[in-house]
Amino acid sequence: FLSINLSLSSLPLPLSPSLSLSPPLPPPGRPFMAPSRAAAAFDPAPLRAYKYISPPRSLLEQLYLERFWEVVTLFYPRWLAPNIITLVGFMFMCLAFILLLCVSPNLDGKAPKWWLLVAAGCGFVYQTLDGTDGKQARRLRCGSALGEIFDHGCDAVTTTIYASFCSEILDVGLDSTIGALFVLHAQAAFFFSNLTLIHFERQDIQLLDSQEMQALIQSGALINFFAPTIMALALPIPNTMVQLLRSCIVALPSKRNQPFEIQIRALLVIIGLATPFIHGITTSLRILRYYRTNAYAKKAEAVIEKSEKSRPTGRGISGFLVQTGIFSVWYVTSVGVHHLLVRTKSGNLSLIAWLIVCGLGFGDLMNRTLVQRVAHTKLLNTPLDLPGMIGMVLIISLTLARVRGTISMQQMYIGCLGTALSTAVLYLQYVVDIGDTICRVLNVSWFCVPPEKQEEARKREEGKS
Repeated sequence: FLSINLSLSSLPLPLSPSLSLSPPLPPPGRPFMAPSRAAAAFDPAPLRAYKYISPPRSLLEQLYLERFWEVVTLFYPRWLAPNIITLVGFMFMCLAFILLLCVSPNLDGKAPKWWLLVAAGCGFVYQTLDGTDGKQARRLRCGSALGEIFDHGCDAVTTTIYASFCSEILDVGLDSTIGALFVLHAQAAFFFSNLTLIHFERQDIQLLDSQEMQALIQSGALINFFAPTIMALALPIPNTMVQLLRSCIVALPSKRNQPFEIQIRALLVIIGLATPFIHGITTSLRILRYYRTNAYAKKAEAVIEKSEKSRPTGRGISGFLVQTGIFSVWYVTSVGVHHLLVRTKSGNLSLIAWLIVCGLGFGDLMNRTLVQRVAHTKLLNTPLDLPGMIGMVLIISLTLARVRGTISMQQMYIGCLGTALSTAVLYLQYVVDIGDTICRVLNVSWFCVPPEKQEEARKREEGKS
């Protein structure tokens, strides 16, 4: 101790009483990490100006979900960060998805009954945690652009997981075109719904939206567990609809006394395909109508288009068309790759790799779209900037090589699974890179609530009581 004091006293400069000998703390994010390449393209102003605007409530939110979520939030400790709530809910869905691929890799209704309970339970936990993470953020007043990107990014991947649940519950199969369309129509609905965040500055929620679809899927899993015969029940088709179908759409038998029926399972398949597709179409039409009818939006679009080269925000009709074009390329490519795998009989492992690349690739596209909204960065230079698109191209190459006899089926499986793993690594790398950049700009942390925020929340709650 004396030797330390002597060495300090021999310093040429006097020591201040407040001088600390501990090393400086690293900024929020990953410790001691060099600034990322994405940081140079970020403008701090829009990130700091970010403000959450509550979307309208859907039907179930109005009936009971909002009140239920508010009660659940009261049980959260103040040290619990909203992003932890989001991550835990996402992990529950990933667990149910991994179990599904293990027990029914073709998603054709062969999963044991216990999985149906797991799917319904994990879906309910995810829905509850996803609905309460934002309430916890507003309770602690620690909401930021990071929370929106992380929350909606997890939701984007979960969209594909829920579509896989639909294929299993309705006995569709991953090797069918309907199974692929379940995934891509759900992605379309989610993508265009989130585009309203860019163009309307708040998400446009319809009366029947994602909460209702989640409740329907959970109910379907429980029905299959407790009363599986209900799905096979046939419902009579009204006479007027039969006449319409016979005259306009399909050729039905002309026997007048023959009853026309449709199974509940088939009806739910039609609803599962049509509802998200119609949702995406109507949302895109509302965005176009907004720019056509709103005089202020026309002026804003002119200003945005002039400054688009210096700061591409994605707003305006031109920005919407670019976003729609990129998703259309993604949609067509994913359908084409799935069709190629099925036609060449490439096996379940290749289709599972396609499903993983499709889910994570869409999550990556959605994250980039959300970053464009909050940070005013450019979305993409080309669609090949997406790891998911590169993964699809690699799967095509491996399939064609196997058809030509260049590689064996086993080598193709290894290549496809390696492609899925690489897509996952690139997706996580982008998420962490962007998240750390936002943490540095806003001086926030991924999974920590500052003590002063906890204390302020405690005082507010005591004042209300």
